[in-house]
Amino acid sequence: MKNIPSLFAKLGADGRYSFGGDEQAVNETVVGTRTNSYALHGNATITPVPWLELRYDVNYGWSRSRYSEKSNTTTSLSHSGAVHVFPIANLDLSLDYDHVRRQLAADQYKRMSLFNASAQYKRKRLVLRLELDNLLNQRHYAYTLFNGINTYTYAYTLCGRTVVLRATFKL
Repeated sequence: MKNIPSLFAKLGADGRYSFGGDEQAVNETVVGTRTNSYALHGNATITPVPWLELRYDVNYGWSRSRYSEKSNTTTSLSHSGAVHVFPIANLDLSLDYDHVRRQLAADQYKRMSLFNASAQYKRKRLVLRLELDNLLNQRHYAYTLFNGINTYTYAYTLCGRTVVLRATFKL
């Protein structure tokens, strides 16, 4: 994470690369599989004025598997962001989002977005927080991947739209 005070920003980036191989028996035939993948990650927090903070986070992934002279490549992209507004010193109003795009096959993608909002007020030892989660009421996210040999199915059940009011008092 690099802090750049003159730009009122914090920037960060990292990545990884992996490779491997294995053998599987498919219909009594041994099939060798080779895989390699990389992932890149970046984030930024910018405070252009004292009462506004902007956050952004992005992840990109690429993977390829090769077997029997065939190749399968998929990508994924997820990013999230938040806007925090501080109209007065004790009040934080925020809106944040998460978006995921995963490649299932050539030219076929699965997408999902989540939006949340919150308001938090602090007064001495008392903290009041109102959270509005999953504003689009996204309830389910599922997809299936087939890499030529194996089939992988992913299914996520999400909590629907919720409203939470929380009061915390510190002794």
